[in-house]
Amino acid sequence: MNDKNKSFVKINEGNKDGVNVIVDNENQRAIIEMKNSFDIYMGFSRRNQQGVTYAEELRNDNPAMKVFSVPFSELGSDKLVMNLNEKIMKARLVTKEIAKEWDDLTYIVTFDRANGKTPEFKHPPSPSKPCWMVGEVVHAGKYFGVLEQGVDGDKRFFQVIKTNSILQGKDDFMNREEAVKAKLPIGSKKYLTQYDKGRISVADYTPKQVAVPEAVALPINREQKDALMAFREAHGAEWKDKLGVMWMEASYPGVPKANAPLLQQVRNEQGPEWLHNLKDKDLYLGTVREPVAKPEPVAKKEEVKAEPATKKPLAKRTKKLAQEM
Repeated sequence: MNDKNKSFVKINEGNKDGVNVIVDNENQRAIIEMKNSFDIYMGFSRRNQQGVTYAEELRNDNPAMKVFSVPFSELGSDKLVMNLNEKIMKARLVTKEIAKEWDDLTYIVTFDRANGKTPEFKHPPSPSKPCWMVGEVVHAGKYFGVLEQGVDGDKRFFQVIKTNSILQGKDDFMNREEAVKAKLPIGSKKYLTQYDKGRISVADYTPKQVAVPEAVALPINREQKDALMAFREAHGAEWKDKLGVMWMEASYPGVPKANAPLLQQVRNEQGPEWLHNLKDKDLYLGTVREPVAKPEPVAKKEEVKAEPATKKPLAKRTKKLAQEM
């Protein structure tokens, strides 16, 4: 800074912890270079009550970086320079915190969730492109949220988002970690939508309910159905045409002996038109005709013949009567 500046506090210049500060005496300004992360540069991009940003953002060719400048005219006192140094220190601290959380989460996810697969960490595309993300929450930290999205080959995919994109309002940022955990509970399944400015909305994921087709009642029995399914498996997509030819010739070459009469029964009972209209899914999912149980023959009641009363000998009866008199 030039001699006209009354501040005796020096700017914390130099490249440290990912934040590079340059004192540009030629252009009477301080230049601050840092990673393109809102959590890191927000102290320099915020507006005051008059709607003026603290620092001017400079154009650069690296989309992964942000560059700001603060003119010396805004650093004319120790208090103002100390304010700048606090912002620089904060940006360096946040850069270190982000790097540590990233290292920790990739290590933990790799060993706890990869299950022998190679973890693949994906990030949302450019904030200017809307996109949708679905997965199970496996990490909800201060700066990152991670959703597990499944396996493809030897890779297990994880969707990474920056948590500042889901926070809303001052209260969320003041209680950041609690707000993130409330929005992304571990183990929950979430549906995320990224809008054209990089903001992300969070909603519970509800799998689409697929209507289960009703089973069609087939006019055939279990044995006939099994024979048709076996024929379908053996002859592929053209099975109906091949079975129709066999029906016309009443000959079943290559068909197991036990199945041939069953296929002929279907021909006799249902006919070619029924076969033509039969869908494969109905053949496999349809219910069969239950066999009609034959009534049990009624058992005849056995006639119980009464045994004739035994007669005492005449001599004994006469003797008994004589005694009674």
